[in-house]
Amino acid sequence: ESSGNWLLETMPLMFVPISVGLMESFHELSAILVPFVTISIISTLTVMAVTGIIAELIIKRKNKGEKEGEEE
Repeated sequence: ESSGNWLLETMPLMFVPISVGLMESFHELSAILVPFVTISIISTLTVMAVTGIIAELIIKRKNKGEKEGEEE
């Protein structure tokens, strides 16, 4: 069994403490709910965009290296 499968299988367990914490402190969080959700969405989109850009750069660099190897 690879570590990738293990991470996918245990992912729900990793989010349970966060979910319980949010549910227990929801009354305190409700006062700042809009900024909290806004920041969460913006930071998630930023991480996704940066990850995508870096992945594309890595793929292009890998493909460029393979093409240079074929030309020799």
